[in-house]
Order: sequence, then C-alpha cells, then structure tokens
Amino acid sequence: MGLIMKQLFWAMIFFICLVPLSVAQGNKKAAVFISDTIKPYYEAVKGLEAGLKDKKVDLKIVEVKGQSLPEFEALGESLLEDGYTYWAAAGPPAAANVWMCRLPGIAGRVYFMVLDPEDLFKEQAAVPCGVSLKIPINKQVDKIISAFPEGVRPGLIFDPEYNTDFAKQALAWFNAQGIFLEFLQVHSRSQVGPVLASGLQKINLLWMIPDPTVISESIIQYIIKQAMEHGAGVVGYNRYFLRQGAAASFVIDYEKMGMQASGILVRMMETNSCQPVTPEFEFSLNQDLIRLLGLGKGGLK
Repeated sequence: MGLIMKQLFWAMIFFICLVPLSVAQGNKKAAVFISDTIKPYYEAVKGLEAGLKDKKVDLKIVEVKGQSLPEFEALGESLLEDGYTYWAAAGPPAAANVWMCRLPGIAGRVYFMVLDPEDLFKEQAAVPCGVSLKIPINKQVDKIISAFPEGVRPGLIFDPEYNTDFAKQALAWFNAQGIFLEFLQVHSRSQVGPVLASGLQKINLLWMIPDPTVISESIIQYIIKQAMEHGAGVVGYNRYFLRQGAAASFVIDYEKMGMQASGILVRMMETNSCQPVTPEFEFSLNQDLIRLLGLGKGGLK
C-alpha cells in the first residue's frame, strides 16, 4: 500500500508540472474602466488588450461615463465578486473613481490617458502607478532645439494660472542651451489676439501646450493662421496641429500607451510592484512647411 501511495504522489507531481503556470496560479482577471466614448480612449484600450493577449489575462471592458462614485462602487463590488481584482482606468474621470473607491479586495490599480496625474491624485500619499500623457519638458525642449537651427527665436503661449511651473522649467532648459524663450502670457481668451500680435514681432517659432485658456479648435486655427502670416512656425502636441498647418508636433500613439499600461499591469500581477513609465512619443515635422518658412537647417529668413 505504501508503494502505491508513493506512485500516486509522484504521478500527481508530474501532472502539476505539466499544468501551465497561469492555470496553476489561477486566472488573472482585470477590468478596464473607460471614462468616455471617444476614439483616443478606445485606441488606448485596444493597445491594452493587445499587450495582455499572450498573458492569459481575462480582461473586461467597462464604460463608466458620467458615473458618480456610489454608482461606480456598486459596479466595482459586482466585478470584485466575479474575480476582477486588478483595475485599469483610461482617462481622468475613471481614474479618479478607481482611486477614490475604498472597496476591499482590489489587488492593483493602473491609470493611463491622464495628463496631470500629480493633480488628479493630489489627495493620495504617493502618485499612483500608470503612464501619463505628459512628456518630460526636457525631452520636448531637446527635440525642438535639435529640429531647428541656431538663431531660432521660440515663444511659449500659456495662461500663468495653469502653466507657470511648466513655463519656468521650459525657460530653464532653453537657457541651459543658450536660447531665450519668450513668454506670451494670457489670462483670458480675449487676450490671445493682442498678445499673439505683439509676440509674433519677437519670435519665429510658437510653442503651444495643453492649456484650457489657449486651447480650442477655433483658437488653434486662428493662432496657426496668424503665425504663418508672420512667417512663424507653430509647435503643437497632437496630429490635429499638423493637419491645421503646424510646423511640428509632439504626437503620442494612444495604442502604444495602452500597451505600456498593459506592461505595468502584468508586472503588478507578477511581482506586486510598479515602475513609473514615460509615454512613448514622436516629434513629427512638416518639412515642406518648415522649408517654406525658412526654419530649416539651411538657415533662417
């Protein structure tokens, strides 16, 4: 009888070794909450799905547009009961609810498609784990300087209520390269026209950043048109700027951002740890327009 028991024991060990690790550990279940039904969020979630495809993660996609925290918690409780203990959030509203939720049993939380996580999560003891839409300022300055020749005169248009810290850091990075950055400061949308007219007398490259006072489709179109009439190029921060006639733009691939978020989520599942990630981006140039404006490496007008 002892011999039979030993044979059974070793047979069980052999069988367990044949079982995939993911099965032995149990299914990994994650829910991704989408803040709104807009294309960028779904592109990012598509990347998240692609990144998790070979990791045997059971992913549930949930739209939470307009949900209050109590409504979200009721939904979250149901998901936790079904084993979806890892949560990802695409966009600020969903991310805010994910981190304000105090339900027990959440194993890990990851955010993506959030521009200012330090502001969104300022009530948290530490900045939560994820990948933001914010490209480090020094990397942006380096790209601008490397793309345009010596003698370029850059300017930054912004509302100091929202972007004073950004402007100060950008100024410091430009100064470190021996280049002065002109500030075009506006406190309301009605000031954009006169401030721009004055600023374009001093600069030949205008940098636009996410700023609630300065940014709207009509304002972007107006600024780019005025800049071109004065022989100045515009640097923006997504493909829309390029379509409207910007000379260059920082472009984040939302699908790649979703894949970056999937890597964070998998690492969290496997090691219970988190590593901050800088978003992948491209600095796209409209070379024909740059040459037309005389801003190319061949020299300035």
